[in-house]
Amino acid sequence: MAFIHEASEECVKSELDLFQLAPTQTSIENCTYIKIPPLSALTPNAPLEFFITGHGEHYRDLNNTLLYVSCKIVKADGTDINDGARVSLVNYPITLLFNQVHVTLGDRVITQSHHCYAYRALIELILNYGGDALGTQFSAGGFYKDDATLMENALLTAADKLLINGVDVSIKLSRSKNEFCLMRDGNENYNVQILGASLFVKHVKVSPGVRLGHAEALLTSNAKYHIDRVGMKVYSIPAGSLVCNQENLFLGQLPKQLVIGFMDNAAFSSNYERNPFNFQQYNVIFCALYCDGEQIPAEPLQPDYEHNLFVREYMQLLQTSCKSMKDRSVLINREEFNNGYTDNISQYANGVEKPL
Repeated sequence: MAFIHEASEECVKSELDLFQLAPTQTSIENCTYIKIPPLSALTPNAPLEFFITGHGEHYRDLNNTLLYVSCKIVKADGTDINDGARVSLVNYPITLLFNQVHVTLGDRVITQSHHCYAYRALIELILNYGGDALGTQFSAGGFYKDDATLMENALLTAADKLLINGVDVSIKLSRSKNEFCLMRDGNENYNVQILGASLFVKHVKVSPGVRLGHAEALLTSNAKYHIDRVGMKVYSIPAGSLVCNQENLFLGQLPKQLVIGFMDNAAFSSNYERNPFNFQQYNVIFCALYCDGEQIPAEPLQPDYEHNLFVREYMQLLQTSCKSMKDRSVLINREEFNNGYTDNISQYANGVEKPL
């Protein structure tokens, strides 16, 4: 006892807490998934629209909302493809089928309008999950890791709070071009035909006491939900240009993280022969971000991909995805980072450690 610091308080280990029982959860009574069909009949290239009514006593767990889509590849005239036809969907088709997702709460749109939803979904998937999760649960969405050397051959739904009853939700998914979704070997054109679609929403029955408490609190305050807004911007670099400067990328609110990927224009614009997810490094030898006069990182990135000198760039990917020096797997190894998975990431938020 003489060696205990005077500013250190004594504590009791949980193994000695012998006279108290574990608490019992009673606020949530049960949960069930409700199947919601599209608002209108399925037609080629038409958007999918779903409406989640807020009526009733159930809350909604949007974090566990699931989209089920049944589709097949057909010829341009709608007939079945021939046996052995050399055509297939590009990776992660459940997101590749749609280039825009609009989410509306009540009468307020909470998503940004852009046509790069498939890129956002894939980048978030690769940076946030490891090989075990992607090889199991995400295979249900059609995700299979591409060989880096063979590539050329909702926002609120991530919230950890339940959506209170009385709030209607509208979801609209706009279709991508068939040339963007498919890769072929030959000259024949193909289409992706959606046969069926359903949205499975998790309804949560909350105890009457909790619902009454929320109703009373709403008389004096609003329910608050944290939303991570993700913006997508596209810039074209003229062929033959050796330097690219982009000024005033963001006005007003600044993002906390920036991901930069370089893509072939033909693949981005939709082409049956090009993989739209084949990110290349194009021998970039200098990359830096400037925010209010501050250079990020302090020492600019100066990789030499031709001679396999890009360890700082790879470590920055690990740091900003919160996987550096931790027992958390990352899908991309160092060799793959140089071949098809090149993403430059910068993180610049107050109170956040800057990357190397």
